[in-house]
Amino acid sequence: MVKDSVLRGYLLEESLAWLLRFSGYRLLVHQDQDPVELVTQGDTLRVRGRGALHQVDVLSEFALTPAFSMPVRLFLEAKYYQDRCGLEIVRNAHGVVHDVNENFMTGLGTGPRQRYKYSYALFSTSGFTADAQRYALAHQISLVDLSGASFAWLLGYIGATASSLDRAQKHLPSSTPFPVTWMRTELRRALETSPLRLLSPVSVAEERFKQAAGSAVAEFAAVLRRRSDAELLLGFPSAPFILPLAADDHRRFLEYAEHAEGGASVGAGRP
Repeated sequence: MVKDSVLRGYLLEESLAWLLRFSGYRLLVHQDQDPVELVTQGDTLRVRGRGALHQVDVLSEFALTPAFSMPVRLFLEAKYYQDRCGLEIVRNAHGVVHDVNENFMTGLGTGPRQRYKYSYALFSTSGFTADAQRYALAHQISLVDLSGASFAWLLGYIGATASSLDRAQKHLPSSTPFPVTWMRTELRRALETSPLRLLSPVSVAEERFKQAAGSAVAEFAAVLRRRSDAELLLGFPSAPFILPLAADDHRRFLEYAEHAEGGASVGAGRP
């Protein structure tokens, strides 16, 4: 059985992917989107590193390429813990992104190969320890603290949905793992965060679980769609951290941020 906290993390990752929908990022979910860098093994997407293949749950690519740079791809990982995320979480993120960025070799008889700049963003509902923050700053891992009141509405819905899914998994045989890929696929289909043609059909044999879990997932997606004006605003102050923001009037807020002198730069969800 999957722990309630793990289910919350999965739901948070998919919610963040949806909140970033207007930020210029598109989800990568299948090796057909990049047969060189990506590998689909069963229901799992992996990214080629120099020393290993790395499983990724949420991977996105920025639509625009910065001047004098390479196309940007982002690993998104979310932790829904009661305690602050520690050094080991950030250290693992650095190991993954470093290995992936090192995976570039030239070969005889091959044409030019596309190269990407991979970044890693860690979201936490309970913040990060001081040593985790220092390590992330040293190795350019983005940390985003979601413990503020602005995201209480989202975390509340996630908690309720995770509890429903936890009850639903009791209908599964003891030897059957929770179908995480099915849950993610259902959410991405409902929220349209992924091209439908790339979402492989995932079957669930236990009908009682499917009915209970499917209802919980559908209700959660409906709640997010009703908040369709919601988006993730990220502030980048002159400091080693990122500020997740929420505004009642996004347009007025962006106008203010654009004309404010010496203020933080803001990465907005809506163009």
